[in-house]
Amino acid sequence: MNRNVEAQLAENAPNWEAQALAEYERTGKPVKYVQQTGWQGWTAEKDPDWYHAVGSFHYNTVAQVEVVPGPDGEPRTTIRYQTHVYDRYNWDANKATPVPAMGNVSDAQMARLHQSGQAKEYDMGGQSEVRTWNG
Repeated sequence: MNRNVEAQLAENAPNWEAQALAEYERTGKPVKYVQQTGWQGWTAEKDPDWYHAVGSFHYNTVAQVEVVPGPDGEPRTTIRYQTHVYDRYNWDANKATPVPAMGNVSDAQMARLHQSGQAKEYDMGGQSEVRTWNG
């Protein structure tokens, strides 16, 4: 997933920087913009622990693009970003997951635990630390 985040930043950063620099040049004042990549789906299939813990989820990267005058008077651009993850853990009747030593466990089986009051749906979410994009 980190490679996807980096690829999305590499794709978007030049345009974000150009917009911020254009505004800086237009106003002559420091500029801060907030941009985002939009929510993307991801499945943690390469790591069995993560796959069984969270399965599929969504993530969105939010970036703050800042242009300030540098020590030499030329504009200096910085992009700081943070990636957010979210998923609603629920039971979809048409899904199943292979679980070691248990075989295929269907969401329909898990839904019965929910219906009988032994389990309930929940939201999973978190975010990365704030990082600086270095291109």
